[in-house]
Amino acid sequence: DGAEAADLTGLYLLGQVQQYLEMNHKGSNCGLYRDDGLIYVENSNGPEIAKITKELHKIFKNNQLKITVEQTGKIVNILDVTLSAINGSYKPEKKPNSNIAYVKRASNHPPSILKNIPASIQKRLSCISSTEEEFEGAKEEYQAALKTAGYDSELKYEQRGRTGKPKNR
Repeated sequence: DGAEAADLTGLYLLGQVQQYLEMNHKGSNCGLYRDDGLIYVENSNGPEIAKITKELHKIFKNNQLKITVEQTGKIVNILDVTLSAINGSYKPEKKPNSNIAYVKRASNHPPSILKNIPASIQKRLSCISSTEEEFEGAKEEYQAALKTAGYDSELKYEQRGRTGKPKNR
């Protein structure tokens, strides 16, 4: 039940943080994925950020928890995506010195799994690329890893709508 309990705890805390932000910082937004959270505060300054940080620590302390807060500015790397509040763009992000590796095509995994690996990679890269240019700028390393694993399919950008489903071209 560990993952489920963590998800419920995260949602509970996210609700408290969102409530504070709605009451005190219009134009802000927050989100959570597992143990990574992100808060965006529009037109914020140093003292305002310090106040929010203090309140976050208070919310977590009231729940017998601790939080680490990093102030990053208008461009942030979270999980495997770089988000820009400057122009609303987003693109794949890979941590330095990390290696991309996929299940080898010749492995004994079920054929349906092996068949869907390239399509899954293509879908993920397309979803986290705001434009075809962002996709093309990131695809080379992923394409090389697929080739190393024995796949010969070519990664192609799939333009997606707000639902995440491919748009008709």
